[in-house]
Amino acid sequence: MPRKIRSNYMEKFKFVYNGRIFESKHKCCNFYGICYRSVMSYQNQYKCNTEEAITHFIELKKNKGIIFRNRKWASIKTCCEFYDLNEDSVKTDIWNRKCTPQEAIERAIEWKKAHEITYHGVKYPSLPQCCEGLEINPISVRLYMEKNGVSSTRAITHYIKSKEKRAFEFRGKEYKNFTECCLAYGLKSKSVSSAVFKAKRPHADVMEEIISHENCFMVRIGRRTLIDKKKFQKWIDRQS
Repeated sequence: MPRKIRSNYMEKFKFVYNGRIFESKHKCCNFYGICYRSVMSYQNQYKCNTEEAITHFIELKKNKGIIFRNRKWASIKTCCEFYDLNEDSVKTDIWNRKCTPQEAIERAIEWKKAHEITYHGVKYPSLPQCCEGLEINPISVRLYMEKNGVSSTRAITHYIKSKEKRAFEFRGKEYKNFTECCLAYGLKSKSVSSAVFKAKRPHADVMEEIISHENCFMVRIGRRTLIDKKKFQKWIDRQS
């Protein structure tokens, strides 16, 4: 009895295409070497039956060779690779717009040109990838462009200079920023900055003075010498 139930269940999935019976639509797509998901997506979008969707992709597969800009290409893939385009995006454009491969490729090339950016002689596919390569925030760059009405190149330069200014050197070692240096010496950057503002002296000079005063707050516990952090912090606060 269980075998009969399973047999009836599996019958529901059988699919006939071009006179051939397949165990399922998925098996049919595998047989013809086409993507099942693409077939289902095409069927849903254009409200056609599965047979029509499968035929569409089979024909598309047959007509791989294309002529683009007076040159014959073995397939859409080879053409996309030559122009450094995303093949899946081009094919999606073909299916969605019902346009020719040539139109989709031309549109992809124009889109790529519009979004490419060259900075100091180096070409990047897009602004985010350029920012990623230069280790700056692309969102901040875009906001700066919109707020100040400047080009992407000028906005990128602004943030690179800002990044360079944030670097802090102390005792022959370079830190990413002042805060990182303070943490390395166990100091609170806000308290030190307040002391710098009050003293109106360079950050490095104030840092040296603060560190030198650590010895005034050393306490001896057995064989260990520790700094009295509470007294030391009170001293820093008084300086600010």
